[in-house]
Amino acid sequence: MTGPTANLSEGTRFLKFLYKWRKILIIALIVSAAASVIVTLLIKSEYESTGIIFATPTNSPEKILVEPQFGYDVDADWLMQVLKSDIVKDTLVKLYGLVDYFSLDTGSQNWHDELNKRYRKMINYERTRYMSIEITCRTRNPELSASLVNTVIDKIDGIRERIFKENTHRAVLHYENTFFDKMHLINHLVDSIYILRNDNTSKSLSLLHNQIREKQAELEADRDKLNKMRNDYNFYDLGQYIEILNENLVRAQSEYATEKGKYEIYSQTVDKSDTLVISAKARMEGARQNIIQFGGELTKLDEIKNVYGTYEDRLVAEVKQINQLKEQYENTLNAFEPYVNSIRLERLKSDYEHEQVLLNDLRYRYENALLNYKNPIPAVYVINRASPSYERSSPSFIKDGLIIILATMAFVTGLLLLWEKFISLKPLFHDKET
Repeated sequence: MTGPTANLSEGTRFLKFLYKWRKILIIALIVSAAASVIVTLLIKSEYESTGIIFATPTNSPEKILVEPQFGYDVDADWLMQVLKSDIVKDTLVKLYGLVDYFSLDTGSQNWHDELNKRYRKMINYERTRYMSIEITCRTRNPELSASLVNTVIDKIDGIRERIFKENTHRAVLHYENTFFDKMHLINHLVDSIYILRNDNTSKSLSLLHNQIREKQAELEADRDKLNKMRNDYNFYDLGQYIEILNENLVRAQSEYATEKGKYEIYSQTVDKSDTLVISAKARMEGARQNIIQFGGELTKLDEIKNVYGTYEDRLVAEVKQINQLKEQYENTLNAFEPYVNSIRLERLKSDYEHEQVLLNDLRYRYENALLNYKNPIPAVYVINRASPSYERSSPSFIKDGLIIILATMAFVTGLLLLWEKFISLKPLFHDKET
């Protein structure tokens, strides 16, 4: 038979098969249902919270004010990379003690891998089709899930700013050095012009020239002191450097407390010559040394913080004053002309005017770069902050129960089909043996 009749015949045979083994199948159904209830009761409940943010299209505060639109796919992808970075992960691990939350044994070699695996399972970042980013967290505590998501939302701006500053301070330093080098060259040209015109120089012009030179000497002295402090302590932005040291100190203190606890437990339960005790003691000592180092550096920086700020403020004021003096000098220079022009003087004046144009351009670039560096970068747009949800996201009695029941019934049915096939083929094996 073929066609519908054959299909009906196959269906009929399968129904007869189910009826024949109905008792076993019913028992399997009852057992699997009971097992699904027990399994779902044994699994710890988890609660999910979600927040939604949009990336900004630029790092410039001025552009954001002019064009405050949401970021495009490129901006969302860039923000996704930051969210998935180790900086965000390490921040959450440290703030919420996720190593203890996951009950990880830091004495194990692969505890970092296990931490990464559980962290990725706990918190997820997904870009939606609307170019927003959805942050989802699932933990055993609804408040903790919401708090983790909101911490990411609150901290992501600071993390972006830290990455931005770490990668752009060299550009700011380049503009700063170029600007002051150009200013030094122009001051040298001013000196050269003054020397050529010395015989015909007015008292007011001479006074302004001396003031410019004195102010330039003060400026260079203060800048040398600033650069010496930066080189001695290997930083550019003192505030950011102190912030990083404070973070390292807190991390070292946390590690020391953790390793001290482990060392005390290991020393009481195993022999002191055991590798667990030795390695815990070594890590504890390493953390203690880090605490001493970071604490000492912070103490030293605290001593120079006020001095550094004074030099920094004076440098800004001195640059402003020297520019005002130069403007007065130029006005007096243009107004006073009882001298005989020379080819060399004209050349120096031409060079001075050209270099002054370049200096003005450099000043604009330097001040703009410094402004963008010091100003906080625009925040992400927060569309929805997370709130605690007390409805369990897992385990689900219906979904997990259906999966267990269907899997069990399919397994039992397959075994019964194999058994019937074996029974039907058994006489063939007997015939071959005879």
